[in-house]
Amino acid sequence: MPSVNLQVCIRCRPFASQDKLGVVMKEQEDGNSSIELVSPEDGQTYGHRYGFSKAWWSGSGYEKYTDPLSQSLIQQHQMQHITQEDVYAQVGTNMKAQFLNGHAVVMFAYGLSGSGKTFSVFGPDMAGLPEAWFNFKTPHRFWGVFPRLAYDIMTTEAKRRGGAWKFSIKYFQNVVDRIWDLLSGEEEEQEHASEGGGSLGSHHSKPRRGSVAPHAYKQGTNHKVEDRHINDGFHLDAHGFVDITWCRKKHIQSWHHLIETFKTANGKKAIAATQFNQASTRGHCILVFEADMPHPTKQGVRRTGRLYVCDLAGAEPAASVRDLGVNETCWLYSRGVTLRTESITRAIQAWTTFFLHAHVLLVLLFSW
Repeated sequence: MPSVNLQVCIRCRPFASQDKLGVVMKEQEDGNSSIELVSPEDGQTYGHRYGFSKAWWSGSGYEKYTDPLSQSLIQQHQMQHITQEDVYAQVGTNMKAQFLNGHAVVMFAYGLSGSGKTFSVFGPDMAGLPEAWFNFKTPHRFWGVFPRLAYDIMTTEAKRRGGAWKFSIKYFQNVVDRIWDLLSGEEEEQEHASEGGGSLGSHHSKPRRGSVAPHAYKQGTNHKVEDRHINDGFHLDAHGFVDITWCRKKHIQSWHHLIETFKTANGKKAIAATQFNQASTRGHCILVFEADMPHPTKQGVRRTGRLYVCDLAGAEPAASVRDLGVNETCWLYSRGVTLRTESITRAIQAWTTFFLHAHVLLVLLFSW
């Protein structure tokens, strides 16, 4: 019978400026992890407990940026620092098993701008950043869940299991009411020409010029991407999975090919400054990683594993970054958290109901 395996995880970001502790995170191996809000003035809890599958404390820097009361609370509750490696060890193993068994894995990253969504899912990913995850060919301490998972599958599992494996990706961004195909562009046409023609992706019989996206959104310069209205090519299958049919599916030959493809595509993302992040992704980014692989025990039978990575954009409007007082910053942040918390339950219920007709591992990663 189809089933949904749902994991809801929450992670806090490191301290980067003077602040006080406002939450106690309790991580337990049995899946009954939780967070409790505490008063920054006296350290008393408000009596509200919020349960999660995982509650990851990544609040490094607290020794430098918090007051003695906050530091004593952190030590009292023995909140252990969780690294990128720890995150993958706790959720990645199950994700990989489901993927290799031919099931769909869906990972949503949800939270305020600058809270660490992209870092947890991918790692640092800004084009031109030396520590960006795609600048490292082997696992790096900053790598997020996706590169670790894809690396394990492509370089270890495929070789260990043998047979012919075929990998592909789709990568697009939803900017307001437009879809940007991040795998389109001038280099695609050059590659097409060098190969002597043929199809582009899975839906094109000839190269097409992409429209020039608004320069205000560009992370790089002079990039062309094809963009269309969000309703164009929007397809929902019987299992509740969404596809944008005109977006290109690129076949990946190797791990090196994947990171180079991702690096080029990522330089075309829409970004802008917000009050909390000077390089905030300004549209939901969706990556579809797919493997067509031989069945481990049934000769001649093949199956497909599929990973949907949904790095949701923060709802904060793009604006010129300006200095804010502590009270104003706290109000903006807490107001944003409150508005999102009100929709979390509805979102989880909707997503779970949506995927009831397929065997899915659904990982919701909330960044705080």
